[in-house]
Amino acid sequence: MDQAPKPAARINITKYVWIFALTQAGLGLALLAIEQGFNLDFGKSVGMGVFMGAIAAAMQYFVKDHSRALTKGESWRFSLWATLATCLWAVLLFIGGAVYAVGPADIGAAITEARQWLAENAGLSAIVGVIATLFSILGLYFGSRFFSSQFAKHLKPAVTN
Repeated sequence: MDQAPKPAARINITKYVWIFALTQAGLGLALLAIEQGFNLDFGKSVGMGVFMGAIAAAMQYFVKDHSRALTKGESWRFSLWATLATCLWAVLLFIGGAVYAVGPADIGAAITEARQWLAENAGLSAIVGVIATLFSILGLYFGSRFFSSQFAKHLKPAVTN
């Protein structure tokens, strides 16, 4: 059975995490603007499409740059760093959404209420957070493996003279 050659050096995946994060943010904000501007309701599943689209965009750039699919180690590194980027993006969205929903004048009271709710529901919040993080890591891992292998299958062979 043919195996792909191992890469000679460890590849820096930071560029591809940035592509993922910026694509996810851009698509998410564009869809939010369309939803709000036209008074539509896309539902919750559109978020998964944004998530998968961002993974596909990052993997397309990886395969284009390196002419191969990700290795398992690279997929795990991409998954962990991209999950961190997703968590940071979620925090920014939460803060922005809270300021938008409550208004800048009442943000102090909203923060106090949120702290109280978190204190009362810390166990539930931790469980939900851990489960969501695990699903994100696994979705990124399997998504990056799938998309990079699919894009690598469609590479044009190099022309040699």
